[in-house]
Amino acid sequence: MCYLSCQADGEWTSSYSVPRCPDQQDVAFSDLDNQLTVSTALAKVISTTVVHYSFSMAGSDRQSDSVYIVYQYPNAFEYLVSCTQYSVGVDITIGPYAVYSELLPFEIVIGGPSFEIKGQSVRLLTLNLTITVYSVAAVSGWSFEKPPVSATSNISAYATGLCQSPWSGVTCLKGKVVGLNLKGSE
Repeated sequence: MCYLSCQADGEWTSSYSVPRCPDQQDVAFSDLDNQLTVSTALAKVISTTVVHYSFSMAGSDRQSDSVYIVYQYPNAFEYLVSCTQYSVGVDITIGPYAVYSELLPFEIVIGGPSFEIKGQSVRLLTLNLTITVYSVAAVSGWSFEKPPVSATSNISAYATGLCQSPWSGVTCLKGKVVGLNLKGSE
């Protein structure tokens, strides 16, 4: 069994100081990763988040009343920005696109980790945007290292932190792997 005590402070051999599972669960996960390339697939997981973002525009033609917002979401690489509200007298730029009241409603795709919203309105209004964020999902676990040279030569890699920290798709109970879900959602 792979218990927390063996993970946290037990040694594989007398000269081995990196915590590992003596029952070979960590080596089994390394083999599983080699066969199915789980860690490579998890690094490509894309997450989508829908955000409703509202901001007010002062309602004058003075430059000092213009809006300037930088929108950035963690690990984002693309945004889909849409607005169904129609309002006359809006002069706004979202990312590289100029949006005029004649173009409302609109839906635009903006590539990159962030984008700017700037513009003004001739009358007071609140602009409500729906922003779909596409980001690289932060996936936990699935980390592998090579054992030290002094260790057994028949083991080329093992799973570091297995049952010590969360791993995507892996369920641990009292330091032992008791479940595995590779469907992509937990």
